Amino acid sequence: MAYVMHTNSSGTPLASPRTGPATPEREPWGQTDLEAPLLAWPKHRGHRHRQQFDSGGLVKAVVFGLINTAAGVPALIAFCAVAFKHPLYEPYVEPLCKFFFLASAVHQAVVSLHSAVPNAVGQVQDVGLIFLSAMASSIAALVSTAGGEPAAALGTALLAMAVSTALVGLGLTAVAKLRLAAVVQYLPLPAVGGYLSYVGFFCVASGLGLGCGIQLGTASSWAQLWDVQVAPRLLCTLGSCALMMWTMARFKHPLALPAVLLAIVALFHAALLATGMSLQEAQAAGWVMKPAASTDRFWDLWALFDMPGLSLQHIHVRAALQQVGKLLGLFLLVCFGSCMDIAAIQQDTLFRLDFNSELTTIGLSNMMCGALGCGFTGSFIFSQTIFTGRAGVLSRVNGVVIAACEFAMFALPISIVGYLPTFFFGSLLVWFGVEIVLDWMVRSYRKLTAPEYALLWATFGCIMQWGLEAGIAAGVVMATLFFAWAYAKSQLSAFALVPGRSGIVRSADQEAALELLRPTHLICARLRGFLFFGVANAFSSRLHAAAASLDAGMHGEGLAAEGGTATATEDEPGGFLTSSSGSGPLGARQEAAAARLYTRDSSKHGGALCAFATAPKFLLLDFSQVKGIDATAARTLASLFRDLAQLEITPVVTAAEHHSIRQLLAAHGAPLPPVPAASADAASPFLMRSTAVDGVDSLAGGSGGGAAGAAAATAAAAAGTGGPALHCHEFASYDEGLRYCEQQLLAVAVRCGLCRPPSEGVTLEQMLRAHASQAGLPFVSREECGPAAAQLGRFCSRLRLRPGDTLWREGDPADELYIIEQGRVVVEQRVAQPSADAGPPAAAPGTGLAHQAACGRSPPGGERSGIKVFEFSPGSVCGVVDTYMRRSRSSCAAVAGLGGGSAAGSGACRALRISRADLGRMASEAPAALHILQAIILRAKCLDLGAAAELAVA
Repeated sequence: MAYVMHTNSSGTPLASPRTGPATPEREPWGQTDLEAPLLAWPKHRGHRHRQQFDSGGLVKAVVFGLINTAAGVPALIAFCAVAFKHPLYEPYVEPLCKFFFLASAVHQAVVSLHSAVPNAVGQVQDVGLIFLSAMASSIAALVSTAGGEPAAALGTALLAMAVSTALVGLGLTAVAKLRLAAVVQYLPLPAVGGYLSYVGFFCVASGLGLGCGIQLGTASSWAQLWDVQVAPRLLCTLGSCALMMWTMARFKHPLALPAVLLAIVALFHAALLATGMSLQEAQAAGWVMKPAASTDRFWDLWALFDMPGLSLQHIHVRAALQQVGKLLGLFLLVCFGSCMDIAAIQQDTLFRLDFNSELTTIGLSNMMCGALGCGFTGSFIFSQTIFTGRAGVLSRVNGVVIAACEFAMFALPISIVGYLPTFFFGSLLVWFGVEIVLDWMVRSYRKLTAPEYALLWATFGCIMQWGLEAGIAAGVVMATLFFAWAYAKSQLSAFALVPGRSGIVRSADQEAALELLRPTHLICARLRGFLFFGVANAFSSRLHAAAASLDAGMHGEGLAAEGGTATATEDEPGGFLTSSSGSGPLGARQEAAAARLYTRDSSKHGGALCAFATAPKFLLLDFSQVKGIDATAARTLASLFRDLAQLEITPVVTAAEHHSIRQLLAAHGAPLPPVPAASADAASPFLMRSTAVDGVDSLAGGSGGGAAGAAAATAAAAAGTGGPALHCHEFASYDEGLRYCEQQLLAVAVRCGLCRPPSEGVTLEQMLRAHASQAGLPFVSREECGPAAAQLGRFCSRLRLRPGDTLWREGDPADELYIIEQGRVVVEQRVAQPSADAGPPAAAPGTGLAHQAACGRSPPGGERSGIKVFEFSPGSVCGVVDTYMRRSRSSCAAVAGLGGGSAAGSGACRALRISRADLGRMASEAPAALHILQAIILRAKCLDLGAAAELAVA
């Protein structure tokens, strides 16, 4: 939408909805979505074009100063009629207009002297006008009720306005000095829009009332517009308004509007002359305002304060003090509007403005106006400022001319009000109001979301129903509640149940076992944002549903349906698992998953079903991206932990030692350990979730702490619990929590014969056989793996490494790949930071890694600031991508200690190194073996790619 400078001659700072200083898109000939200039020029790179009128800098500045004055003076007179609309003030409107001239002259003088924008225009504005009018009307009503005189009411109102304007200026200066301008802009835009919509409605109502000589307040009072006696003045008011709007829509010449304004006045006096009506008769009939008492000397205007000798005898202090609430609203709206004005001017200024310095300018002008007794708030008029600048007037002479003209109109012993028809002022107000109403109540639909647009209308309705203070407060409250609802909804949508996968690259049989157990035994919930009462119940419901799905994976099919118990054959630990009722397999879903990974006639098929029945179930809650938590959310999570214990699901908490999350959870009864476990190896093993399988006293073998687990299981059995007590595990990082869960699932898989223990070495032949059996590729059979491994061994270099030894560093040539047979290799790779404030700069990959590995410690969490950490275990292949792509190493790799007192406590690493030259020799001497190796490497990298995709989702 496009607007012209005179769309609102007052320069209403929020006449068009905008939220910040984003540069508007230029339309042809310099027009923008913010304002359509009266003088436009073609856009040119880096240079301001000459305007259409070029008659010299000084002369042009004077001309445009006169144009801006002509555009602003009628608006000031209309504003005076609005501010003092109460019938009690009607006899004083004419002299009060002079106070508006003085206030605008002061605003303009301060702006011209202090602002960094040489062509800046500063005047009394309509943003604070409604609050000032509400103050004056309230004081008039209170004084009348108390039996006071109209002069006393006017004096009290003028004093209250002057003090309020001075305090607003002081507040603006304080905001600027403390650099809090951005904070003030947090005022919700729908609440501001609702207020400005009311400003528009108020201007329309006041303009019609002024032009027609009636009072429009309640809904029933609008019926007066249909009165036959009111009709002529109504037609004149609406006709003049329509003519102004049509002129500005059709003509862009800067003199178009002033010419129309003069023409309307001239036509009125021509009509008086044609009908033979004198000016006095027109005044008596209400067509022209009646002249006030003589005010030949402008200093006599201060007598309107009714404070002889500066005495407060006639001032109704109690009525003035009751306007404090309106004062607060006045400050917020003027401050907000001034900030938006400066932002709008910055859009069209070639140099950067000091936001706080410009706000200080407005504060000084308002303080000076308040001190002089002309207490009418003002600010920059962004539309006239932009209009003047685009015309090429970059001189302070423009502002000096405006201030001089307005001061002359204040000081000279003549008044133009007595010569202008009331419908002239009324049509101006109706025009201003219609444009504001269209901007905010109609056109803003395109610039606001549907809920915000509804809030704007709701705020407008509240102001109409309950008044300014209560209505705006209601709008702010509604906008705040909407934000809380929208934020809770966004947090709930951001909350995700993600696949749980650590950064460890494992052997094929271990990956297959985890692929079997992860979907039904591990759910990871990565919580985000601020957890508060608005989202507590929603994410608790989701977590309960996730926990129920885990429980249903065991109890919802087959076994529970038949009421049987799980048993295993005596032949081997991974024997075929059936229900005691003889109904068949454990469940259709488990049966299908086992059949997909293992053939039905193999022992591993039965081991898979055994693992389904005996593996623990984990619900991992990660708080690493949580910005805070309130008591309601903490209590809800603590209740969730108790429910998980009933379902024999073990909660695992990660990264909760910030923002007082851990303290609140513990205070509300969450069964957290005394301190988080340092690593997955140092944590206690899980308690066995079922005693149905004979001979299984602890499923934590190979991960350390088996005796403690057996003792805990024995204690639980003695207590008759039949399952784990109320407890949870806690780790400092998300990756360590995942690593722990995977270790426990692998411990069950080892016990059920699905894979080797993670600490056990894997030979080249075993690795080939594991991939071949899992892949089911027609060109790679298990029988071919033994001979192929023997042939490949002739081309490989066997390495024996110790913790801390480096395989490669970032930037090294990538000429070989490695097959890990025993031990662990940790790879660090630099990743892009998500944002500039995401944390400290990323360290170079490998810094500190060798020391951690030599000490037998795992890297903390699997990810540091800007560094992603992966671990390659026995049976995995590393260094492939850089080697195949013939590029320098993009990561750093070193041998890590095993830790945790494992059987291979020395941490020694055994690896096979295959260089590019070795691959070339294989191609000519053992192509069949190379074919098998390439197929296995392809499958291993496909597994890595799938893992990376899951990690990206997480």
